[in-house]
Amino acid sequence: MARTKIDRRILKTKRSIICALLKLQKTTSTEAISVTALTNAADVNRKTFYLHYKSIGAVEEEFMQLLVSNLRETLQKSLNDETGVSARALFTNLQELIERYPDVFQALFSKNVMPKYLYLLQDQLVGNLESALESTHSCTAADLRNRIVFVISGAVSVYMNWIYKAETPDLSSLTAQLSDFVVLIFSDCRK
Repeated sequence: MARTKIDRRILKTKRSIICALLKLQKTTSTEAISVTALTNAADVNRKTFYLHYKSIGAVEEEFMQLLVSNLRETLQKSLNDETGVSARALFTNLQELIERYPDVFQALFSKNVMPKYLYLLQDQLVGNLESALESTHSCTAADLRNRIVFVISGAVSVYMNWIYKAETPDLSSLTAQLSDFVVLIFSDCRK
């Protein structure tokens, strides 16, 4: 089957629209954002917007699908046959994702925007990590889930703090710290 190549201009336009939505969501509820405000913030015209999306809700839906897809891909790249998930690989891959899309993550971790997407992110990561770790860890399913929820919630808080506080370590140091932290949390129940 022939693979179709997506035009970079389309990707750039869609990313601009998504980032504009996230920036507007910092101060305005999604329902109160108009297409005009969104297109002005994205620096695209209404015709271009409607060429790609039917509504602002469609932009939000595509962003959530992209977010989930990127998280699944990041987790897949972190899988290890012996341990289930390599903490170092997981956080290194998350670091690469943050470095690739810093504007998206800065907007995403804003206090007004994050709650809307946090539960989606957490549910996706928790479910995928549970599946990946259940065969490599001996703790009960409830204990494993609680540890995963603790780690995911903590990691999100650490990344949020890193984005908004200049005195925190560089992203590579943060990746190493989070990896070490996760290894400690799961060390007593690994098979």
